[in-house]
Amino acid sequence: MEANSPSLASEQLPPEPFPNHRNHLAADCYKGEIDHIYLEWAPNAIDRLPTDARVYNIDEIALKSITEHLVHASAKRLGRKEVRIYGSFHSTTTDIANGVTKPDGCHCTIKAADTRSISTLMSTVKYPSAT
Repeated sequence: MEANSPSLASEQLPPEPFPNHRNHLAADCYKGEIDHIYLEWAPNAIDRLPTDARVYNIDEIALKSITEHLVHASAKRLGRKEVRIYGSFHSTTTDIANGVTKPDGCHCTIKAADTRSISTLMSTVKYPSAT
């Protein structure tokens, strides 16, 4: 074996960090365009990312990537051009009228629009538990 040849393990590494979640922004980017769909994270969603990641025992950047990939796919399927992410994967819902937080199935919270501030759809994307 040559001194500079790659090990078997490094030859098997994927070409990008999240090969199954290709449609995501850079790790340090919270707004931008993917495939002509504009994604933007709400400030509170950015702040909650570390906590949400700990709940699911996943790396914060991985959770961000998975969320963006799913949100992009949902927007594309719905024919929406802009999406604001209000929450990555989480399992609680807070009633804004009274501030009460209660358990809710694993979901992402997004607002999708055809164009900015026109034809808005607020949606919660839910997923069955993996039990």
